[in-house]
Order: sequence, then structure tokens, then C-alpha cells
Amino acid sequence: MVAADRYDYLVATSASVVLHAALLVAILFFAPATSEIRQLPDRGIVLAQLVSLEDLMPPEPAPQQRIIDLTQAPPVAEVAPPDRIEMPTEQAEVEPEPVVEEPEVEDPVDTATAEAEAQAEREREELLQRQADLAAQLNAEMGALEDIENQQTVMSYAAWISERVGNSWSRPPSARSGMIVKLRVNLVPTGRVVSVDVVESSGDEAFDRSALQAVRKAEPYTRLTELSPELFDEQFRQFVFIFNPQDLRL
Repeated sequence: MVAADRYDYLVATSASVVLHAALLVAILFFAPATSEIRQLPDRGIVLAQLVSLEDLMPPEPAPQQRIIDLTQAPPVAEVAPPDRIEMPTEQAEVEPEPVVEEPEVEDPVDTATAEAEAQAEREREELLQRQADLAAQLNAEMGALEDIENQQTVMSYAAWISERVGNSWSRPPSARSGMIVKLRVNLVPTGRVVSVDVVESSGDEAFDRSALQAVRKAEPYTRLTELSPELFDEQFRQFVFIFNPQDLRL
């Protein structure tokens, strides 16, 4: 709408300017020639100037900037206070209802199965315990039998050594009935004598010396090689030999 008004105004102004210019040209052209210069009365010359339609438009007012003042608190609408509600000063305590736990109902099939498994486990443990006790008893009996057998073997070899030493003994003139000398004998598994010493003397030097000579003269004790290494180390590697001839006179 504004653009159309501007266009009409521009057309009217242009037409007016053209009309006045044509009128001025016609007056100058058709006027009679004369040597005198007549002064035309001042009829008021209208000067026309082409102007832009935008220059003719009134200036648009500058937009007013809105100012917001944050220092001033916005008005607060007054709200009517709610009606006062009176609460009871004391409230009756409500006791919770007791929770009644329902007893669990056991499945008879599961109960029977569990009891059977427990009974089987007890029987298995009892059987294992009886087997362990029996094995321990057998081991004890075997150990006792082995000890008896080893003891008999030791006594048999000790009697053989005593007989062999007695057969190798040369009785000194000073020997009397009741003389006893204790000797410590050290052997090797081959039956050879490593050393022999007097542990407890008979009181007669000749008798003690004759016993030492008899032990050395009777070697090697070859039958000891028949023994197991454990039994030899335990009984005959080192032992005390009591020399007590039974055929001595008073």
C-alpha cells in the first residue's frame, strides 16, 4: 500500500514539472521579437526539483528501547492466607497387626529322601571307620610279629657270636668263676671288627685282655651278612658283649 502511494505521488510530480517546462518554452518561442528588453513583471517563478519519494516521507520514529530495571522487585500479588486447619494435638497410636508366620509344610517325599541319604552316609562312614580300625589292628599285629621275629633272630645271632668268641678264648691262669667283663664291639656289615673296648672291667687285667683277644680272634662274623641292613644297623653295628665263661673253676 505504501509503495503504491509513493508511485502515484512520483507520477504526479513528474507530470507537473513537464507541464510547467512546456509552458515556459511556448512563451519564449512565440513571443514577438523587439529590440527593447521589456522587463517582465515578476509573476513568481516556480522552481521544480526532482526529489525522491523517500525524502518526502516523514521520518520514522526511532524505536524506543525497553528498559528493564532489575533493582526493583516486581510487585507480588497478595495471596490470602489459607484458612487455618486445626490438627488434633494427640493422635492415637495404631499398633501394627502381628504377623503370623505360617509353618512351612515339608514335602514327605523330600524328607524321606533326605533321611535315606543321611542314613546311607552314616553307614558309609561307619564302614570306613571299621576298615581303618581293622587295618590299624593288622598293622599292629604285623609289627608285633615282626618284632618277635627280629628279636628271635637277634638272640640267635647273639648266641652264635657268644659261642664263637667262647671257642676262641684262651683262659688265663688268673681266671676264676664269676668273672664278668663288658666289651663294646663295633662291626661293619661284612662282619669284620672295627674296634673293641672294655666298658666295665672284671677287676683282673689278664682276664679282660683275654676277652678282647677272643673277640678279635673270632672274626669275621660272616653270618651277620645274612641280616637286613636295617636290622644290622640297629642291633649289631655297635653292641655291648658280656663275656662270662660258664666253665670256669672256683
